[in-house]
Formats: sequence, structure tokens, C-alpha cells
Amino acid sequence: MKFVHQHLGPNDIRLLRILPDSSDEPLHCTLVHKPLPPFQRTQEGNVGPPFSSQHSDEGNVAPPYFFAISYTWGDPLPVHKIYINGDPCDIRHNLWLFLRRLRQKGFEGPFWADAICIDQEDDVEKSAQVTLMGRIFGIAYDVFVWLGEEADDCGEIMDAEEPTRFLPLPLSPINACSLPRLMADIRACDALLAFCRRPYWQRGWVVQEIGLAQGDIWVFCEPYIMDYVQLHHNIDDLVESIKFFARVCHEVNELAESNKTSKLDPASELSSSDHHSFISQNLTATIEESLRFNMPHDKHDRGSWNRDHSLFDLLVRYASKVCSDSRDKVYALMSMASDKILQHCGIKVDYTKSAEELFFDVLTLYREKRYEVETFASFGRSLMQSLGLSPGGLRQYLRKQGVDSGDAALIPDTYHPRQAIAAFECLGRCRVLAVVEPQSSTLALSPRALKVIGARVIDPYDTE
Repeated sequence: MKFVHQHLGPNDIRLLRILPDSSDEPLHCTLVHKPLPPFQRTQEGNVGPPFSSQHSDEGNVAPPYFFAISYTWGDPLPVHKIYINGDPCDIRHNLWLFLRRLRQKGFEGPFWADAICIDQEDDVEKSAQVTLMGRIFGIAYDVFVWLGEEADDCGEIMDAEEPTRFLPLPLSPINACSLPRLMADIRACDALLAFCRRPYWQRGWVVQEIGLAQGDIWVFCEPYIMDYVQLHHNIDDLVESIKFFARVCHEVNELAESNKTSKLDPASELSSSDHHSFISQNLTATIEESLRFNMPHDKHDRGSWNRDHSLFDLLVRYASKVCSDSRDKVYALMSMASDKILQHCGIKVDYTKSAEELFFDVLTLYREKRYEVETFASFGRSLMQSLGLSPGGLRQYLRKQGVDSGDAALIPDTYHPRQAIAAFECLGRCRVLAVVEPQSSTLALSPRALKVIGARVIDPYDTE
């Protein structure tokens, strides 16, 4: 019989424990329910109470002991069969690979991994559990980050054996003696570039999973395991080397252009046009992309994330992050937002809502904020794109809400970015959007306000 999730209490989570066995045997696990402690927000902005193995004097439940797993789901195929409480369950390859690695290393858990610990087929449970994710990663004893198996010389970055290997070596004048070191560090640059491009760093959820963690964060990239802070230091060192290589590359270009080859050892491979082309094309591209890479919350210090950022700011800052469900572009950031109004408005994690509903919910929330017109216009356009929406889709949605067909017809199927800016300027100036109606303890746009949005906001006025 296929594994079936049992009903969860409103403040409960499931925890997975891996049963010991040989590496060739199928994974056998247990899944149990554990209550979370009551929600608390400290003065510093952290979520949840401090770690304790005892119940408090007030009788509150102590945080359960577990490790939270931060990872990418990966492709839907292939899937692998594991056994949970004796029943078969299919999971995706990436998580299966990590659970096997954990068993091989003797880590039994318990663990929290969303693909298994949340019933992904139940939108109501999923909404409730995703709402708790900020607390889950906040009270986890440690967070395990799974980047995947070793590839593209990732050991150049995660090998802590030689902490000084990234220190710049003077290369002036450039000669054959410096070439081996230069070429070795070019390989390290390529390794960093591949590391930056790993899908994990593009995830929208990684922002809160790392930012809200109060325990240590351990990064796994088989066969390496490294503390997150040490990994950040390694990348910092390598980026400094890349900046140094940029100056070297510039010097090589100048030498080539002026034909001042006397500075180069004639026997040096660096003097050849092939190697000059390699440096000018490949290294320069590596430099540019690597310097744009920022590890999430590089100031991480056991949950030191300060809640000074509104959801508005976070949505702008992390607009480029990737989520398989576009609604998660908003939901993944809500636990980190400072907006007190989020607790009282209609914006909550709800997978029964469409992306269109969420779009209008967010715009309604910030309709009265004192943002510059250009800022608000850019935000509206970015939000539309982040949620994977188009004017055509919004037009259909508004029609379903009873907006007059004549108004809805004003929404075109295509739009130009400049026109979108002009359209959202109207939203920033339109005071009629203050007309909202309480419905089921949430704020919802009134039909009149929806009509205004349909006719004036999404419709891009003709602009030259």
C-alpha cells in the first residue's frame, strides 16, 4: 500500500528518521509528528524560543530536535522508491541522493525535508506548513544545505586544507615562472563560475532557509562538507584573486596591443595568441559573472537577519530568484518581512489562490504607501513578471470578477515596458483604490476598485 500522510495538527510538523542499513539496500525511514513551540518574536526579530531540552516553567512545549534540509527539488524524473513507516513512497532523485549520503555517513536525523514532511497533494496543509517554514528553519538545530555531487572542480572552493591558496601572487613582470600559478587560479575561477551557476543558489526559498537559521549551516557537496561561514570566507578569498586577475588580464591585453613582448619570456605559453585569446575571452567573462554572485545573507550569524525589510523591498531585491510555483516568489519571503500589516490583511500563504489574486492582494497592500511613482510603477511591472502574469491573463481574470467587458477589453495582450510604467503610474496616483471592503476577515478589492485597475492600471495608455 502506498504511503499516505496522516492528518497534521495546526501547529505540528513531521520529522523523518533514516533507519541504518547497508548502502545498497532501499532507504527505510520513519515519519512522526512533533509539536512546534508557541510562536514568539524576540526583540532582535528572531523567530521562536531559544533551544532547550526541557519544558519551560509555563508548560510550553520545547522545540523538537531536528535538522532542516535545504535543497533543490530537481527534475520530476527519475523517481526512487523509499519506505516510510513500512509503506512505499516515491521521491525525486536529488533528495534521494542526499538521504542515501546521509545514511552512508551515519546521520540518522531526525530531518525535516519539505517534499516528504509536507503532503504536497493537500493544498490546505501545504499552505499551513509553508507558513511555518520560517519557524521551522529558525528552530532547527542545524541546517543542512545539499548542493549535489561533486562536479566542475568544486573542491577548489570547498577544500579547507589550504586556506592560503587563493592569496594573490605578484605577476609583474609576467613570465614563464608565474604561468603555472596563473593557470591554476584560472581553473579555480572556472570552478567558482560553475559553483555560482548551481541551481541551488537561484532558489527563492534559500533566502529564508539561510537567513532565518539560528543553528549552524553545513554545506554538503559530495564528498565535501563545510561550514557556511567558512565557505563564504573561501569565496571571498577567491573573489579577491579574481579582482587581481582582472588587473593581470588588463596588463596582458595592453602588452599584446602594444607588442611589448619583451616583458614576456619567449618560451612562455602566455605569449601565444591562443593563450591571450583564452585570457581575454574566458577569464574576463568569469570575472564579470563571479563578481555579481552574492551568497544569500553573507553576514549570517545564527539568525542575525534583521527584520527591517518590508515585503515590498524583499520582492524588489529578490525578483530574480527562481521558484517552480510563481506564487512562491511572494510566499517564500513573507516570513522575513517586517510589515506588521501582513498579519491582518488578506496576504497569507494560500495555494488555493491564483497568481492573479495574489497580484492584486499585494498591490492593494501597498496602494497607500508613500512610494515615488516611478518606484511603484517599476514594482508593479516586476511583480507582474515575477508571478508569470500577462495583461491578457489579467484581462481574463477581471472578466471573471464581473468587470465590465468594455473596461476589460482595454487590457492588451502585449505591452511595452514603457507603457507598463505609465500604466502603474495611474495606480500610484489613483486614490479610489482606497475603497476596500472587509470580506471574511481579509481585505479584498471592491468591484469598483477592480474596474479602475482594469481600465486604468493594466491598460497601457498610448505613449510615444
